[in-house]
Amino acid sequence: MAIKVTGTTVINDSREIENVNEINRFIQKPEITSPVNLSVDNNVGLSIEGSVYTPLYTVDERLYREFEIDLDSGDFSNPQRSIQLNSDNSGNLNPTLDPDETYKVRIRDVSINGTFSEYSDVVTFSTVNITVDTPSVTVEGEPSDVKEFPQITTSSFSVTNGSDTHESTDWEVIRTSDSVVVFSSYNDTSNLTSITMTTGLPDTSEEYEFRARHRGTTYGVSNYGSKTATTRDVFYAPTTLGESGRGGFYMGTIAAAGSCYYLIVSPKSSGEACCQWKTSYTSTSGTSDLRDGFDNTYNSLANSTHPAGNFTATRTIDGFSDWYLPAIEELQVFYDNGGGDGAGDPLPSGEDFEAYCYWSSTENSTTCACFFDFGSGCQRNLSKTNSLSFRAVRREPI
Repeated sequence: MAIKVTGTTVINDSREIENVNEINRFIQKPEITSPVNLSVDNNVGLSIEGSVYTPLYTVDERLYREFEIDLDSGDFSNPQRSIQLNSDNSGNLNPTLDPDETYKVRIRDVSINGTFSEYSDVVTFSTVNITVDTPSVTVEGEPSDVKEFPQITTSSFSVTNGSDTHESTDWEVIRTSDSVVVFSSYNDTSNLTSITMTTGLPDTSEEYEFRARHRGTTYGVSNYGSKTATTRDVFYAPTTLGESGRGGFYMGTIAAAGSCYYLIVSPKSSGEACCQWKTSYTSTSGTSDLRDGFDNTYNSLANSTHPAGNFTATRTIDGFSDWYLPAIEELQVFYDNGGGDGAGDPLPSGEDFEAYCYWSSTENSTTCACFFDFGSGCQRNLSKTNSLSFRAVRREPI
């Protein structure tokens, strides 16, 4: 039944007058509080603001408020903007309205029970002939070599037909395949024309839209400027031995399991310990690889009977939980690249391997496992039940 609420009277489609107290779940006609009727020089990105949502008789939650904006010459049959939000206000319009134009607006509320309020009284207003310009956007590595933590940059803040102060910038990164926002920084007053992502892009070889808009103190927001670009095939690409990143320190490369990897040594404070290789004199299958410590560890050493391997496999450092006990040739790489005299070169001071023996994940025999002597640079073996130092490492594909 079509229902109209007028003041304290309810009229149904048969035009019968009914007592308002006998009617349930109606909502009050909202009022537009901003912009003011017949006001001029409104910002093109203004927010339409209305009175508080009010159900007349019982709790009837709002599903959304409908904001309709049309040219003054229009009749709302094909409005310029139609926005549905569960909010009293529309928020800053984007895209913005045209400058130096006359518009009219109306709003109404819709409840979860399907009840529609009356439309508000129509408010007419004009926009100012001054606009905050849409910024151009560039992203580090575009179009197809964007790294995991790229820098996004906009053009300088500018205004057409006037002047204003750059108050803040809204930043967004959107995955184009599913429109998910993977990074945002709204009303950012610190990063006005440049920002480096603080949370990494989640996918390699993936297309993203990088976009930003400027906000002026007086004339509101611009439209979003955007750039679409694709991430690189592999994110991590260190260049200098000892450089920090990805949970530790880059200390060389290794070819293992048919692939090439960057090797990352853990910080000593969170990734180095001293204990037994194994708690018994028995063979451990799947630990004979000389170059693939990851395979050795996660095939056979991530359990309580193998204390050293289990320690590394249960580490979470800087958000990474794929640490392992390095194979003997991986320890050789660290030594050959200068990580073995305790002096901290090329590793940072206090992070070098000490000049003594470190367990590897490589088994030598039923009773012994391989260790590396960073004092002499020699590979040797020792009974598994002895306690030696060891260091967790992880790797990333090249």
